[in-house]
Amino acid sequence: MRILVVDDDALQRKIIKEALSIGSYDVIALDSAQAAKETLEQDTVRFVITDWVMPDMDGLAFVRWIRNANITGYVYVMLLTSREDPGDIEDGLNAGADDYIKKPFHPKELLARVAVGERILRLEEHLREASDRLKQQALIDDLTSLMNRRAIYQTGRQEISRARRDASPLSVLFLDLDKFKNINDTYGHLAGDEALKLSARLLQENVREYDLVGRWAGDEFVALLPATNKDQAAELGGRVLRAFNREAMYLKSGSKVILNVSIGLYTWIPGELDMSDLDALVRLADEAMYKAKQSGGNRALS
Repeated sequence: MRILVVDDDALQRKIIKEALSIGSYDVIALDSAQAAKETLEQDTVRFVITDWVMPDMDGLAFVRWIRNANITGYVYVMLLTSREDPGDIEDGLNAGADDYIKKPFHPKELLARVAVGERILRLEEHLREASDRLKQQALIDDLTSLMNRRAIYQTGRQEISRARRDASPLSVLFLDLDKFKNINDTYGHLAGDEALKLSARLLQENVREYDLVGRWAGDEFVALLPATNKDQAAELGGRVLRAFNREAMYLKSGSKVILNVSIGLYTWIPGELDMSDLDALVRLADEAMYKAKQSGGNRALS
């Protein structure tokens, strides 16, 4: 682990560095809070040991800066001080310090306190990773591993804002499996799940890398196509349709199931129509999909 030591006293920096070297820590030793601020802004350091009394910016002001700065991840801060008044210690902790150690200190005490901080940082990292996983799971459809409807709404709002800002077209592809109920009724719901997973894969593989694909509901899928005009959307829709026509689903029983889909396309040009939310865009693409379905299905229409 990297530790940033901040102290204007060269001898004190040397003592701290030598003590930390026993624990094989990677130490960055600096003589001012200003230099330490630049390091924290440019590099990833999660542990800081800072002296209290320093010129220009003292330890308390430096701790407050750390707590208010836009730094990725939590920074554990230990104050190094010769002060013993309980009120001073209270001020230091209230400023945002996590711990303090009095000068002069024993190297073993310093290492023990650093170990406590290291355990807290590991715990914070594990909790953050768990939180990130939960957030990710909340935005992913369990069956298909595509974005779920909630995630589509989030990205949809961003893409509408971007299209409006850049004055670039935004297209929506709305896909619905033809006669999906027949698959469930004939082969069972497990086969229906396999059909949905295959549909997700074929759609994902046949749009562009930067297009945004999600499961809207049931056997309905949506793809947001940024910076895509009507002709380009039609080309992508045709590519997806051909992919479905090429690939069949084979069940464990040996049955071969052909998946046909109806695809609706809609292209929004900022300025031509006031578009306030994703629902309006999806509704227009959905209407085009119903036209494709009413025309016999297995086609893409805009």
